[in-house]
Amino acid sequence: MITDRRKYQRFNVNLPVLYKKRVYFISYDGGKGRAKNISSGGALVFTKEDIPVLTSLKLIIRLINLEKEIKTVAEVVKSEPMWSGYKLNLKFIKISEKDKKILSKDYLVKSPSKILDSNE
Repeated sequence: MITDRRKYQRFNVNLPVLYKKRVYFISYDGGKGRAKNISSGGALVFTKEDIPVLTSLKLIIRLINLEKEIKTVAEVVKSEPMWSGYKLNLKFIKISEKDKKILSKDYLVKSPSKILDSNE
């Protein structure tokens, strides 16, 4: 039997993400991507740019229908090339308890239509 060892359950989404790379406490130019799944512990994000493992990113995840932005700091734990860019597995290393709750199972199950944004 296969068991999921993740601490936080992930949910399928399609959300715009803005990021800035941080190296030695200095922020560099950033870019944008799409979060394809998310939990209160991390996210799977697709980007056009290859970002090395262990890179720290300042993220803004836009919850369009809620007119809310989640601001967090994440670390790249895995990066893989894909047909149209790169797939990044991110672990949140700094996120508020309020934002964790927004990304929690209860909120996503109760309000999935408010989280999904397939129009962008």
